[in-house]
Amino acid sequence: MTKAMFGLMIAGLAALAVPGAAVAAKAKKPPVGKVILPPLSYTIDKSGPVTGEHPKRADTILANYSLTLLDGTVIDSSYERGEPSSFPLGRLIPAWQILIQLMRPGDAWTFYVPPEYGYGAVARDKLPANSFLIFKVELVSVTPAG
Repeated sequence: MTKAMFGLMIAGLAALAVPGAAVAAKAKKPPVGKVILPPLSYTIDKSGPVTGEHPKRADTILANYSLTLLDGTVIDSSYERGEPSSFPLGRLIPAWQILIQLMRPGDAWTFYVPPEYGYGAVARDKLPANSFLIFKVELVSVTPAG
């Protein structure tokens, strides 16, 4: 993502009055990556083997991840627990359902998730409502449905 695109993304968040947009606007460097559905974007931190299968929405995934807010507050982390987590992909937030299907086992990506692709207006434990989220995700494996 170019600085100009990052600026447009932040301006769009600010125009929508998305909490955290002002913090994102002050970020020292924009994410470098791809915008999949503005303002949903990701960066590729590491690529796994190109022969791996892309997960499908009905599959179950095994992933390591960390979830942070724009200010760096860690909300959740499988890395801190010392083991990856297993999830049915179709039951996850929209950002994960969209982006995980583009990954292959061994890939490590960073997701930049506005509230409408995350938890929206719902507050959960340490997660404030309307939070802009940053996930670092490493797809470990995929178990096909059925």
